[in-house]
Amino acid sequence: MNALEIKNLTAFNTDGYFIRDINLILKKGEIQALIGENGSGKKTFIESLMGFINDITGKIIYESRNISLDHSFHGLKGVSFIEQVPNLVDKLSVAENINLLNYSRMGIFSIINWKKVNKNAKNLLEKFGIELDPQKLIKDLSREEKKIV
Repeated sequence: MNALEIKNLTAFNTDGYFIRDINLILKKGEIQALIGENGSGKKTFIESLMGFINDITGKIIYESRNISLDHSFHGLKGVSFIEQVPNLVDKLSVAENINLLNYSRMGIFSIINWKKVNKNAKNLLEKFGIELDPQKLIKDLSREEKKIV
């Protein structure tokens, strides 16, 4: 069974195409690398899957469900991407950066559940044997610690 299937994914801008007719199949637990020249559309492809680009067409099947690519599409929950150059927010904590695109929310006003955010980060750090304080600000980390986050 495929965990993720992408068919003819195309993203547009006012000048024409960002990317065109991307096809990809990923099995559950599979890890892939996306490699290409500068300007070849790697980041645009990832941003399309994360829901950062609004004008996209094609078909995405995720965990056997067709995903609507209309204005309500906000990315694939449970799919993670690791960038070559990490984009961390120095003024936020380790926990906030880990959860940046997936804050746990509660209540009818969709308030961020900080207890859950911190617990999630602590669990992830422990899972990978990383001894790092989830409350520590990114600006206070060493270069190597930032790479880990």
